Amino acid sequence: MNAALITGQLLDYISDAFYVSSVNDIKLDESLIEQEVIDSMGLVEIVSFVERRFGCRVADDELNHENFGSVNRMVRFILAKTAVKAEAT
Repeated sequence: MNAALITGQLLDYISDAFYVSSVNDIKLDESLIEQEVIDSMGLVEIVSFVERRFGCRVADDELNHENFGSVNRMVRFILAKTAVKAEAT
């Protein structure tokens, strides 16, 4: 799985789940909360989506700004988690 594919899937989910009219309006390096795309409950929904779609468990201590502070940060987190999972198999 590559970054572009993950980004597209995240943006599709965010667009559908949070009624974003155009994914082009989402700044990939800025907080979705600060852009007023989601609130804290929306973040919980995104974490649930990430766990289901990409098969990576998000530990409580991983739910932070470093990993979920923007779409690009989420993509890097998912890539890292799926790489670790692939190495384990």
